[in-house]
Amino acid sequence: MAALYLNQWNEVSAILQNNTALKLYMTMSKQFFEGARQDYITYPIIVLEPRNEEESTETLGGRVSLISRIAIYGAVKISTYEKSVVGDGANNRGILQHSANIKNAIAAYPLINYASASTKYANYIDFESTKFEAGKFPVRAVEIILRITKLVAQTGR
Repeated sequence: MAALYLNQWNEVSAILQNNTALKLYMTMSKQFFEGARQDYITYPIIVLEPRNEEESTETLGGRVSLISRIAIYGAVKISTYEKSVVGDGANNRGILQHSANIKNAIAAYPLINYASASTKYANYIDFESTKFEAGKFPVRAVEIILRITKLVAQTGR
């Protein structure tokens, strides 16, 4: 399970770092982080943080669910309240647009870490929750919990 989680982590990281829409307004080498920090200098940012992984005990048709979760944090820093939410077009993305761009990047790859039909895996993703925070204005943040579920034949674990 640990190797599966690492593969999924690496794929999510690569998807976000290579996304064209995000690269229009972010310098990934300075604004993309794996693991939370306290000293962000340049905004907007994206931070990946590991969450839990679990294996279901219930089977469906001889399969078991392997569930991985990755927390994706995004933040923007805009000194106008309204613009920090909706942005002002091409120059500054508000937190709603930044969140949408993150989700759209990942949603374009619904089969994250899916090898092939012959491996007898089924894979799907969903955004388990999205929470916005405005407590440290002018920074607005979003926490997106990505859940990746892989159905694996019990004998193929």
